[in-house]
Amino acid sequence: MNSTNNLPLISTLALSYLRSLFVICSSFVRLLFVFCSSFVRLFFVFCSSFVRLFIICLSCYDCLCGSHRLLFVFPISFS
Repeated sequence: MNSTNNLPLISTLALSYLRSLFVICSSFVRLLFVFCSSFVRLFFVFCSSFVRLFIICLSCYDCLCGSHRLLFVFPISFS
């Protein structure tokens, strides 16, 4: 076979390799983005719950009326 006959085959294989490499890399980046955004969301939920608990504990020393317990029954959620 001539080397000129192999040129379309080589270019087709190279393009399909580059396309599959792009698909794999974009899927990896997408999964990384989903994982990181979920982690950041959970981090903010945890921090807001911790701050809310800290504020409630500080306010329990000032007020003994018992109305602060409602914040535990109806927590604010991030959806």
